[in-house]
Amino acid sequence: SCTAQSGGGEKAGSDASRVTILTGEAALPPEALKVETTGARFVVTNGKQVVSIDRKAFSVFSSFTVDGKEMMSEGSDIILEDPNGKRFYASLCESLSSRVLVSGPERVIIEVSGTHVAEDDTSCLDLRLRYTFRAGDPCVKLAYKFTNREDPELGIHLRTAGIEIPTALGRRTT
Repeated sequence: SCTAQSGGGEKAGSDASRVTILTGEAALPPEALKVETTGARFVVTNGKQVVSIDRKAFSVFSSFTVDGKEMMSEGSDIILEDPNGKRFYASLCESLSSRVLVSGPERVIIEVSGTHVAEDDTSCLDLRLRYTFRAGDPCVKLAYKFTNREDPELGIHLRTAGIEIPTALGRRTT
């Protein structure tokens, strides 16, 4: 144990406090996060939620289940469109990199990086998507960043930028 003092010390009427420090194993949250790395995917388990993220082929979510029910359909993507209507897709990136930045029982952060690619194999802006999972929280925070690596940097003009995540819920949510 140790003593924390403030004010006039340990005299009668002082502000002295006693603090006891215990050592031992840290308590895990009731629904501790788990992340597994397979050859093709990261799989994050958060209580009743299981989320799969592909390591080699871009998709915002490969699978997202809650209580065993699939919540997402295939085909999620990040799409940029230039003023002429040309579309660039994260899912067409052939040089995707992915890694686990933080892996613990309270928080998991996964990062996927690549480039938006058009059907004619031209590219537009690098991308980074970070997924943050927190123990006991059913939400997944997505942080998307794009970077212009043009040399010299002349500027990129876009009409739209969007994330498409089709759900498997259909018209009804219950």
